[in-house]
Amino acid sequence: MRKFYIITLVVLACVFAVSGIFAAADWYREDRTTNIISVGELSGDLIDIYEQGTIVMPGDRVSKVVSVKNSGSSDGLVRVRLESMWADSGEETAPEQFSFEVNEKNWLFDAGTGYYYYLGVLAPGETTEPLLDSFSVSGPELNNYYSYRPGCILVTMEMVQAAAEGISLWDKTNSDLGIEYQERPGYSAEDDTGVDFEGPEDGFLFGDNGDLFASFKNILPGQTIIQRINVGSRHGETTEIFLKATPTDGTTLSPETEAQLTELLTKYVDLKVSVGGNVVYRGPVWQDGVRLKSAGAETAISGLYDDGISLGRFYTGDGLPVTVELELSRDVGNEFQNLAGEIDWVFSASGTDQPPIPQTGDKSNRIYLIIMLAAGAACLVLMAARAVAVRKKRGGRNVNGVRFVMPVLSALLLTGLLIGAAILTGGTSAFMTDAESCENEASMGELSIELSEPSFVPDQVLHPCQTVDKDPQVTNTGSVPALVYLKVTVPIKRVKTVSHETKMILPAESHELFSFAAPEDWLPVGRYNRFEPNGDHYAIYVYGYRGVLGPGETTPPLFETVTFINLLEGELPAGTEAVIDIDAYGLQSEHIADKLDIDARLQYGYDKFFKE
Repeated sequence: MRKFYIITLVVLACVFAVSGIFAAADWYREDRTTNIISVGELSGDLIDIYEQGTIVMPGDRVSKVVSVKNSGSSDGLVRVRLESMWADSGEETAPEQFSFEVNEKNWLFDAGTGYYYYLGVLAPGETTEPLLDSFSVSGPELNNYYSYRPGCILVTMEMVQAAAEGISLWDKTNSDLGIEYQERPGYSAEDDTGVDFEGPEDGFLFGDNGDLFASFKNILPGQTIIQRINVGSRHGETTEIFLKATPTDGTTLSPETEAQLTELLTKYVDLKVSVGGNVVYRGPVWQDGVRLKSAGAETAISGLYDDGISLGRFYTGDGLPVTVELELSRDVGNEFQNLAGEIDWVFSASGTDQPPIPQTGDKSNRIYLIIMLAAGAACLVLMAARAVAVRKKRGGRNVNGVRFVMPVLSALLLTGLLIGAAILTGGTSAFMTDAESCENEASMGELSIELSEPSFVPDQVLHPCQTVDKDPQVTNTGSVPALVYLKVTVPIKRVKTVSHETKMILPAESHELFSFAAPEDWLPVGRYNRFEPNGDHYAIYVYGYRGVLGPGETTPPLFETVTFINLLEGELPAGTEAVIDIDAYGLQSEHIADKLDIDARLQYGYDKFFKE
């Protein structure tokens, strides 16, 4: 008896192993790229060409050349102070005793501070024009009292960064010195990088030799640097992509440098991540930050190190610009100069490869059905044979009716289960059919929806960076429950924009003219671009309401406001219509992937009925 049940269990295991071929497969994939982030170095060398121990006679002109060299990696501004005194007294001399031949063409003296300011920006490796080339000692009070007395000229040099208005540390502006400085642009299209998700097996493909954050080098306090990464997917299924930052495994940094890097990234760096123009994260790299959920709503999360952030759902061929803005605080001290550290930027993806939906009449899976039915028949024969053997052993008498009947019933039940499993796992060719006719009366339910925007005022004149009320919502005006979708069409134009942080004009690029933030009540199910024959370009977003909308019910708004891009005045001709179109779609909820959760049902409905 024990061997019999073992055989039965083996057959069952084989059956369900075959049926498992059709199960949905959940997968997860992550890949990382190591990048260097570095703080710029500001360093200057004072060059003083003078022969020490020179004996100076009254009226002599003595050679002394003073200049400054930028030995760091960042542009700098320079000032120098000259003080003269008798070394044995410590008293500063009167101006008429020591006189300097100063280069007034390249240096400006400020009596209020006592410094000479260099009238130019000193690039790395450059040297200033000399402040002076000689001095003399003279005056009516010079007599034998000063014979062989040691004189001293004390030269003091200071340098500040030219970027991010570093001159403000001296309570001055560049215009005070007549300096015109073209600061390093916060963003350059030449620094754009890219990453593509190839699929669960091949993972992420990093461009630019994996250095996705090429612009995060030699950053100075007060600067905001922008890195744009074009993220795309070539996987055949819907894919959600995430980004987080972690310390590098097996780092070569010393413990001191690693501690300093951690302090920098937790205290002095502010990171902002935007996807398609919508901000999804703002905060430090390795500490508590804020994830933006919708307009005016924020939710606190751990930093990129712990949780990471979702960059959204991607579909085959989709690509979105992910913009990462890094701002270094002005409070960063000199101890962080020339700091270079490693960060692992981790991209991950997860998804579910759904089994194909069985179609009635499909014969492709008949082989699996035959295998399972054959297994059921084999079990039935074994059970029947076992039952007969038991009966014979008892002398042909039904001495134990239960022992005789139960194997037969078990065999019949097992065969029924096997046939049911075959049908459920895709063997739809096994459906039995019969034909009879009868007449019935049936009334069709009505599917009807209505799109409204209660707060929206049409025909408004928009200005850069203006936020207006717009609250699209859907009401079920029919008689059957529905799954509802909203499609948002955003125009894209090639325009110049103005940075919010630096106020600098950015180069002309293709930008979505409007931005918005959708709440968690709405699931993004589609994103693609549309190009018209006349050259017009649009970004299309499709969202599904995360719930079944009953008759008479209304969804919450997809968003409550939209913001017009901060473009440069005059980039769009006067009278240009900038319209963000909204379309609503409805789908009966009954019999539409009923066994799946709401997110999967919405995605299935979109992919099957609405996807363009």
